Amino acid sequence: MSKRKSSERVRRARHVLKDNKGKCTLDQYIEDTGIVFGTWDTQRSTIDVWMRLVRHASKLAEVVRRKQSDLIVEELGGVFIWMLSFIRKLRDPANTEDRVFYLPEGRRMTDILWEKYPATCPACFDRMVKSKFPELIDTTSDELTIENIWHRVEEWPEDEDFMKDWMFKMPCNCVSDPIVEERNENADPAIRLRKDQTRMRYARALRSNLERKNALIETMDDLEDMFRAIYGPKLRNAETVESIAFHLLEEIGEISKALMELRTFNYQADQISRDAPLQRDRRIKELRSLRAENLEEEIADVFSWMFSLTLKMQENFSIYGKYVQKTTGVKLPVTERITLPDIVFSLWGGPSGLYCRKCKRAECEGDKECSWLFIKSISKEGKIRLC
Repeated sequence: MSKRKSSERVRRARHVLKDNKGKCTLDQYIEDTGIVFGTWDTQRSTIDVWMRLVRHASKLAEVVRRKQSDLIVEELGGVFIWMLSFIRKLRDPANTEDRVFYLPEGRRMTDILWEKYPATCPACFDRMVKSKFPELIDTTSDELTIENIWHRVEEWPEDEDFMKDWMFKMPCNCVSDPIVEERNENADPAIRLRKDQTRMRYARALRSNLERKNALIETMDDLEDMFRAIYGPKLRNAETVESIAFHLLEEIGEISKALMELRTFNYQADQISRDAPLQRDRRIKELRSLRAENLEEEIADVFSWMFSLTLKMQENFSIYGKYVQKTTGVKLPVTERITLPDIVFSLWGGPSGLYCRKCKRAECEGDKECSWLFIKSISKEGKIRLC
């Protein structure tokens, strides 16, 4: 491809610009950063991309502990950007070598985030469902009973009184630790699955209702406003920058666990046949499908904590805003809020959208400081094979 055709493709594909950065969707950020860094991401393995994200997350915890506000902004931006690369890698159909690790195709990240956080805290939603439908936790209930519960839950978004009392009106009231009993990792998997399916069906019904009212939660600004409505009081009164950063690091660990579970199984615990290869493979595929959905949920949790950390930083705009102002060269009013798109643009933003901060190109093509080499494999004789 010629330079001219390449630049034309970049111009045609761009969504995220300086003036509309908060009005773009998370999926548009994923697409645009793919234009910038896609050349290199195709050469990195999934685990390579993940290790780079983990490095920034651990560095974020370090600079939070040291109270280095400028580096907190930078490392949070690094976690966000590498998470976008990680999602693209998991979805890349050309990534044949790493297909052990994947995300289901055809689902927008915005929708995944919404289905985990449908304008409410998932743990609070679990408790509400449990109080209204105690039969949901009865594993002896037949399918018809569960279907009836689901259909009743799906009717909630159509109930204007319910919507008035619930939607954006009930912030998270989890007392201290957000990992409450209902979402405990040791909970019965069957009950956990039913609760998750109930929340997801409710989220889809609510989304249909909001779409008719032209009030969908779509953009980065919408997501920030939603998380402020859900967690704002808790963030102000019960969380610190340190606690949020460590929650974020904890969720990064949960993704590592989810990746491990996509390739690791136990004959007994996972009820896998030892003697029937076809049944074994069918069971593994079934488990991988469920675990890929769990990976989606864990990624949604990481985004929720990134938004939460940004919201907490807004309480100290005079500290964190200075760095954004310095790197962008734009003087922000003291009442201005610092957002996740602000942070991204302070690090990777240019006049024409996102770009590589090293080579200053809208599409990093491997010259100047960006001439990377990646080892694909090393033979027994020590011969190095490059990507």
